[in-house]
Amino acid sequence: MPVRTWHEEIVEAFLEEVARSNCDNILLSSELIETLMNRNASQIFDFLSGAGFRVKFIFYVRNTPQLLNSQYSQLVKTYRIDVPFKEFIKDRLAKLPVKSATSLLDVLDEKKVERLIRPYDERIRKVGVVADFLECVGLKDFGADKTIERTNESVGPVALEAGRRSIREITGGAVNLGQLHATKCGKMLRASLAEVGFREPSYNGLSNDIAQRIQRAHQRVNDQFAQRAWGKTWADVFAADIGGNHVSNDLLDRQPTLSELEALYEILEKLLPRIKSLAVDERFHKKEGFNRRGAEQIATALKTPRKKAKPPV
Repeated sequence: MPVRTWHEEIVEAFLEEVARSNCDNILLSSELIETLMNRNASQIFDFLSGAGFRVKFIFYVRNTPQLLNSQYSQLVKTYRIDVPFKEFIKDRLAKLPVKSATSLLDVLDEKKVERLIRPYDERIRKVGVVADFLECVGLKDFGADKTIERTNESVGPVALEAGRRSIREITGGAVNLGQLHATKCGKMLRASLAEVGFREPSYNGLSNDIAQRIQRAHQRVNDQFAQRAWGKTWADVFAADIGGNHVSNDLLDRQPTLSELEALYEILEKLLPRIKSLAVDERFHKKEGFNRRGAEQIATALKTPRKKAKPPV
């Protein structure tokens, strides 16, 4: 749905879009749902129920080492961080979240929200998360004859190294980028990757040792969540992931092949001039924040009384 420039207007834009819709059910999808829920869960559910919606919350949970590996890849390719994977993990283990996912379960219980919590395990990866989700909402055969196009493709070790090297060309690195600047850099990286067309497996920075350290650090809170969500231990639910063998393909952990080096230099040859061109573009000099200001603005907007949207969906 189209949204306006400022976060304060997103809520109004949402209600206007709903009012113009003839649909009986509305799907709200977000990869940032965990961040939003940690900050604004009660307000979000109060707003939706107050606007006349009957909410069903579907949440996919991933094993922690694989989750952190995916988060790292996402943060690098969107120009949010420029540190090596091992340093990223060291920082995350030193700053374990004060709130665990069990706090979200507390809110779901308090608000009496219908929920379906799915483990993103080996079975779901085989059938595909989209197919699993459609089955969860009663649309098992919808689009069965269509090829599903992914809009957030994972990147490989060469692409990630190109991202890291290009970030270092920016004065101050990733910490010096505002949202607009980082978003533009991410688009330039994707464009350069598409032009080169180098095919490679998805990035993996995990080794067995790193994966085991992450599992141990999160074991207590993960088991608490798993018992409440599924009545099992975390190890029972994610047995295949925990028992798997992890071999890093990060270029910092091994000697790149000749074809990888050639692709890396070709990507950088296209990417670096584009990245450097932004340094002289004043539109990208403002260092506005990413999520905190937006979350605060949305929280304020959610508190504003409004008329109910449509009959509950």
